[in-house]
Amino acid sequence: RHYSVHGTFFVQGRLLQQYPQIVRRAVAEGHCLGNHTYSHPYLTRLTPDAIRSEMRSGAHSLEASAGIRTALFRPPRGDWDPIVYRETVREQNRLILWTLALERHDLPTPQAMAQRVLQRVRPGDIILLHDGAFVSREATVQALPLLIEGLHRRGYRCVTVPELLHIPATVSPPSR
Repeated sequence: RHYSVHGTFFVQGRLLQQYPQIVRRAVAEGHCLGNHTYSHPYLTRLTPDAIRSEMRSGAHSLEASAGIRTALFRPPRGDWDPIVYRETVREQNRLILWTLALERHDLPTPQAMAQRVLQRVRPGDIILLHDGAFVSREATVQALPLLIEGLHRRGYRCVTVPELLHIPATVSPPSR
């Protein structure tokens, strides 16, 4: 909010059920939401029916929590194959990956994390950041202002994925 930057958050359905107020707040503040499955499985190890179930359960959680039908899907770990892609398209979604990641296990400080991305960033890049309870994300939180300030100094403007790719953020409900 301090930098007037909006992000795109790919959220897991099971977490939406635990924290619906967070996604409602994100939408109210102008952020964009995408589906990241219901339970974050290895999709390429699942049957097409199970892939579709994960996607639909995640989408239903988003619709129930935030009142939107997202057009964006990010597979867990960026792991996809032709079957995952086909199911993504079947669900009227766009498969969205990333080009740079802020977090890396070999970068011990927020400064190092931000500097690495700033050295590599190019126009049109999608930068991946994580939240989560299983690993401390304190370094990510501390790196974010350094990253945003560095991007702004270099003349970059931070936008949501739909703004960057000129695609819709949501799909219309089916007509009856």
